[in-house]
Amino acid sequence: MDTPDDGLIEQKEVIPILPKRSVVWITVLLIGLLFKLLLWKGNAAMILFSSGGLFASSLDHMLKYRKENNRTQVLVGIGILWILVLIWGNLFNGGYPYNWGGFGIHMVPAVVYFIIYRLQEHRNKKKNRQQGA
Repeated sequence: MDTPDDGLIEQKEVIPILPKRSVVWITVLLIGLLFKLLLWKGNAAMILFSSGGLFASSLDHMLKYRKENNRTQVLVGIGILWILVLIWGNLFNGGYPYNWGGFGIHMVPAVVYFIIYRLQEHRNKKKNRQQGA
């Protein structure tokens, strides 16, 4: 039986714990760490590239939902600390852990993927507005 309040009850927005793309970046990061552990080549590029993508994904997720999500905030905080470690290593520690090239390998995917994620968000909002009108 319908009650007068049925139309007034709003659906709560479900916020995912982590976006699926963050899980992909974490997987690539773990593979890079495994490569480093096994002393295989390519570990540095995998670690830097995936950490840049993970930072972009986490930052986009945090800006998209604008609500408290501790896991996302921790990932963004770790990403900012990692950027600071890379800058510190370049300026004051003789290029350890990575030189400016490594910093670029980290920042280029971070910026590119962040722009892609924001453009996808903008396109989805535009599409939803057109469908709703």
